[in-house]
Amino acid sequence: MENTNNSIALSPRDKKLALLIILISFLTTFIVIRFVVYAALKGWVPRHPIKIKDVHVHHLCLGIALLSYVGIYALLWRPTNRQLYRTYIVYGMALSLTFDEFAMWVHLDSNYWHPLNFVAMGVLLVILLNLIFFNAFWRKLGNKIPFLGRRLID
Repeated sequence: MENTNNSIALSPRDKKLALLIILISFLTTFIVIRFVVYAALKGWVPRHPIKIKDVHVHHLCLGIALLSYVGIYALLWRPTNRQLYRTYIVYGMALSLTFDEFAMWVHLDSNYWHPLNFVAMGVLLVILLNLIFFNAFWRKLGNKIPFLGRRLID
């Protein structure tokens, strides 16, 4: 295996921008998906669930597939510039699709309105907001408590 170091070191400003793009994509996808599901349940729009051999495919599965795709793409093709911004957007969408049905992970139940789904989305939202707006605080704490993972917040 050839060892070429083509890694791109992002500046703190670029990291903040990346997290902001992920956050906006995450929230937009969450709002759109929740509205579409609600509108379909109310009969405002036709219901067209994805089915494979009469098995309903939840958007959790689409989120996992997208997360897998983004991971492989980022690791093997190392996107740059405009491709990198698209990667951030797709990653935020995939996070939202996956965590919107988080209760299915835990309970293996398709209760879409389970409170745990909202808790998971809230936790992810808090983490993203902290990484974007309170980076200096976490960096100082990371200096004092090494296991917090300085690389993530640097």
